[in-house]
Amino acid sequence: MRKLIRSELSGWTAPEACWIFLACAVLAGLYVYWGDSWTGIVSATSGVACVVLTGKGKLSAYLFGLVNCVLYSIISYRATLYGETMLNALYYIPMQFVGFALWRKHFDAERAEVIKRRMRPTTWAATVGIVALATVVYGVF
Repeated sequence: MRKLIRSELSGWTAPEACWIFLACAVLAGLYVYWGDSWTGIVSATSGVACVVLTGKGKLSAYLFGLVNCVLYSIISYRATLYGETMLNALYYIPMQFVGFALWRKHFDAERAEVIKRRMRPTTWAATVGIVALATVVYGVF
């Protein structure tokens, strides 16, 4: 367990560590100020942590993502947002396990993060073109 924690905390620059701490602290502070529930505070904070950890290529992102999805499913259900509940409970929660398994296959233990690659310029251009076309088609129809 100690080795896992050390690997997840490695590779951070001081500004990155300060930024994630500050972002989560401000978010939690705002939720407390607004009088939100603890479920909402933990859900939002774990969601921010998940996004930042995903960007860093850390496997622990999936733990924070799972917490976020489970709590947001509960929040959505209580608010009678059944579409959001089903999306999180039936899609995002199972995908946390799929993503973890796939990322684990491409994990670089030496750097303690997932191996990342950049898209080639042609792939990038094709992706932008397809998204633009899909946006236009969606807007027209």
